[in-house]
Amino acid sequence: MSTHKPSVRQDVINELADDKDKIKEAEKLGVDLGDAQVDNAYAQMCSRMHITREQFRKALDGNGLNLDTLKHRIRADIARASLARLRYDQFRDSPRTR
Repeated sequence: MSTHKPSVRQDVINELADDKDKIKEAEKLGVDLGDAQVDNAYAQMCSRMHITREQFRKALDGNGLNLDTLKHRIRADIARASLARLRYDQFRDSPRTR
């Protein structure tokens, strides 16, 4: 019996694959995951941290992180939230819950 944990690399790969799946599912259901949505969320993050977009990008770069990867994660988070909202609405509106 092995208690070996998956590698960090594999965890990251799995998360990115899950992100991609959630984005595809949300797009298939007509959820708007356009650049404007992502840019707005990014701007809100910067605003909450009281820094400019450029300062945040430089901080990411300084830590070896890529802005495009962050924006992909933001897009996936928007997809997850939208899917959860759609599922809740479907559940709420189903005849069983009335």
